[in-house]
Amino acid sequence: PAPRARPGRRGMRGAAGQAARRASARGAPRRGMPGSGGTWGPSLARGMRTIILGPPGGGKGTISAKMVREFPFVHISTGDVLREHVRRETAVGLEAKAYMARGDLVPDEVMTRLVLSSIA
Repeated sequence: PAPRARPGRRGMRGAAGQAARRASARGAPRRGMPGSGGTWGPSLARGMRTIILGPPGGGKGTISAKMVREFPFVHISTGDVLREHVRRETAVGLEAKAYMARGDLVPDEVMTRLVLSSIA
């Protein structure tokens, strides 16, 4: 038999859990932002910088898409920025492509230049 969910852990699983989470999320105040009186919204999100880190396939894009839908955030994916620069054959894109052609990781300094060029 499957182990029962413990309160405070993962909650209900499967379709029943998804339905319960959707129902409880509708109109529910969001908690956790300092000084927000228990709720937060677009006005508090202005000026906020958030970095989502995780392994490939870890859900970074999924959570980012949800945040962009609900708040005035801009989603910048380093992988998307890298692919775009390589496709456009920019100077930094060609530099990154040389590392990738050798099977090496693109160094942090090159990735930083890529991201900074996309937000400048």
